[in-house]
This record gives sequence, structure tokens and C-alpha cells, in this order.
Amino acid sequence: MNNEHEEIISQEQLEKVSKNIEEKVQKLKQQPKESEQVNVGKSQPIQQSVSNIQQTQFSNLTPEMQQQLMRMFVAQQEKTNEDLMSQTQKGIKRKRREIDDQLYRQIREKSENERREVEKLTNPNQNVHKLHSLFNDLQSLSTSLGIPIETPEIVVVGMQSDGKSSFIEALVGFQFNVVESTIGTRRPLYLQMFNNPKQRTPKCCFANDNYMC
Repeated sequence: MNNEHEEIISQEQLEKVSKNIEEKVQKLKQQPKESEQVNVGKSQPIQQSVSNIQQTQFSNLTPEMQQQLMRMFVAQQEKTNEDLMSQTQKGIKRKRREIDDQLYRQIREKSENERREVEKLTNPNQNVHKLHSLFNDLQSLSTSLGIPIETPEIVVVGMQSDGKSSFIEALVGFQFNVVESTIGTRRPLYLQMFNNPKQRTPKCCFANDNYMC
């Protein structure tokens, strides 16, 4: 690039260049078959960029006019780039918000599903309690109508301290035998289970006909 293109134009030079541009444009307007002209007024700046000026017109301009047009072209390009950058940043922010909203919905849905699964696991004996309640109703009807029903009976046979009581407790789901570490189960028990809706967990205690724990 020539040194003259890198110089800063003073106000006096700018007015001189503007005057020269106006005179040159007037001459160009008088040329036949010229469709694109550079419009310059005393109070109106040049609006056309170098890309809109024909090569023949640009070559006929003085170096000062060419320098002025080049600077205008650079300024126009910078403005266009700024506009494109602003639009790109807005598009990125909008897309980021959409992605954030989508991720938030997915995380919330997954968390809700996990919460439901945890709630199911917090009461794993719910189906067992329903079966107990159903069996108790059936047993009550059997007693009221005087119709006996066959109920499951378990007989566990084994040597002392072989784990008979532990096996039965594992089947029932809770500990009910009186056990010592040296001897084992102290005495045999007759176990009858009742459904008590107020009890959230199985409980075993000694009861009689007038008392239910």
C-alpha cells in the first residue's frame, strides 16, 4: 500500500476531495450510457461503495477520491461485519436457551421418574400387605359361615441349632422366636398372623383372644 493511502486526511483536504468528487461526478453524469453514478451533495455524504462503482469510473477518479472511496468501503464492510456478528451472537444465545430448556425438561422428567421409583421401593411390602388383608377377610368369612378352609402349614425338621427358626423367620419376613446364642430357640411357638392396617411393618407379640398387638 502506498504511503499516501495511509495518511490521515485533514478537514481542509476532505473538503477539497469532496469538491473534486462533485466535479468529477458531474462530468461522469454527462457521459452517455452510464447507469450507475456517484451522488454527492454539499450536505450529503457519498452513499455508494466501491463495489457499486464501475471500474472505468473508479479508474477515472483522482488518487484522493479513490482513497476516500476505499475508506468508505472499509467502513461499510466493518459495519456489515458488526451486524453479522450481532445477529450470530443473538442466534447463539437463542439456540443456547432452547437447549437449556430442553435439557431442563429432560432432567425434570428423569428426576420425576426416579422419584416414583423410589416411592415404590420405600414400601416393598405393599403387595404382601394386600395379600394378608385378603387372606384375613377369607378367614373371617370362613369362621362366620362355619366353613373350614385349608391354610398352608409348614413343618421344619432338623437338628438343634440347625437354623430352623431362622428359616421360618426368613419365610415370614420378620423375627418372632425367642432365641439365645448358646441354646437356640427356647420353646416352640404356635404362630398365627393377623393383618393390622395400622402397622406399617410386621410385628410379633404375645396375644390372646381379647388383645391384638
